Amino acid sequence: MPTATAQRPFGRQIDINIAVAVAALVIAPLVNPQGASLGGPVHAALLALVLLSWWSLRRTRSPRALLWWSQLSVLGCALGLRLQLDAFGPVSAYWRAFAAVQTLITMAILFPRARDYAVAVAITLAASFIGVDRSYYQAVNPVFFALTMYGAIRVGSMMNIVIMRSHREMHEATEKYRRLARTDPLTGLDNRRAFMERLTETIAQSTPGRLHMAMLDLDHFKRINDTLGHDAGDAVLVALAGCLLRRWPAGTAARLGGEEFALLLADQTPGQAAQALEQLLQEVQGMEVAGTGFSFSAGLVTARVGEAPSSLLTRADTALYAAKRGGRGRIETVAG
Repeated sequence: MPTATAQRPFGRQIDINIAVAVAALVIAPLVNPQGASLGGPVHAALLALVLLSWWSLRRTRSPRALLWWSQLSVLGCALGLRLQLDAFGPVSAYWRAFAAVQTLITMAILFPRARDYAVAVAITLAASFIGVDRSYYQAVNPVFFALTMYGAIRVGSMMNIVIMRSHREMHEATEKYRRLARTDPLTGLDNRRAFMERLTETIAQSTPGRLHMAMLDLDHFKRINDTLGHDAGDAVLVALAGCLLRRWPAGTAARLGGEEFALLLADQTPGQAAQALEQLLQEVQGMEVAGTGFSFSAGLVTARVGEAPSSLLTRADTALYAAKRGGRGRIETVAG
């Protein structure tokens, strides 16, 4: 009985449970002479339903389709078990309860969401007990039956809570480490790896002539570090990052390393991109951080059609060093 998640985190459990259900449907008639024959139409239909569910679950990646086929597989497994137990008459009473308990608890693992688990519980109970011969209820103590089913559902619900909490904590930890792997810890900007991924995506989706990249480098940064200390240097880096974050959306700017930054300007003309960068330069030149003013030089280039990210980065770097050779505190613009 499978879980309904697009990533199939319980893929092995899904395969094992369905395989057991298929084996039970095939083997049960051989060891249960009173049971339905393998050639019986109902038995064959249930076997086909379970196999179809298994086949579909291994191929679909849609969350809604996974949930649909998961619940159908629960129905097929529960009815298949019911088919065999019905053949034994009253003697199957306690086995039926035991099978239902086992199914209810197993589903708590495979359906970690409470709503999905509730639906699976309803399907299991309906398939297992609705329409059962009256002799079954005469053979089972009603208090025992009620307490057993209640206890199984309570245990399953508690497992549900624990599993969901574990999933949430795992997801949060994964997201935290993913952010750490893509974020510069000092400035909070994207790091080089994240920027290169964003650059690749943006180039592929951009309109020709309307994507620009700027490479920024703080002027005389080594002198700031040597004369005022590394804390002052860090404060300058954070100040420039703050200016970038205030002016452009997250993911647009990145710290590539040291005092070097990168910026993507999309859906703008070359003139608009240059003007935006000039305004940033004027803002920075009017700031004082840790007792010192600071500035930057920048190279601004326009992406060419089909250009590789590494080529765009190299051209921006070349423009940056042209700006530095031209006197620093300026922007060198290179047409595409």
